[in-house]
Amino acid sequence: MNNLGEVNGDVDVHLGDMVVAPNVFFITKDRLNIIDIIGELYIQGAPDLVVEILSPSTAVHDKKKKSRIYFKHGVKEYWLVDPDLQLVEVLSLPR
Repeated sequence: MNNLGEVNGDVDVHLGDMVVAPNVFFITKDRLNIIDIIGELYIQGAPDLVVEILSPSTAVHDKKKKSRIYFKHGVKEYWLVDPDLQLVEVLSLPR
C-alpha cells in the first residue's frame, strides 16, 4: 500500500451477484474497507480503477460486457491494454 491506495490483481471482485477477477485494480485509501478476507482475499464492491489485459479470446467480452458491468457497479475508470497493438484504451464514467 502507498499513500494513495492499494493496487492488486487476480483477486475476486464481487459486484452485486457478479464475480469478476480483473488483471489489475486500484482502490483509493479512503475506500479500502471494501477489501475483505474471509478464508481468502476478495473485494466487496467496485474498485476505483480496473485494468484488463486483452487477449484474442477475451477482447470482445472485456470491451463490451465487462465494461458495462464495471460501470454499472461504480468503477470510475477502466483501462483496456492491448499488448499486440501496444495500445491502452481508457474508458471513464462521465463526471
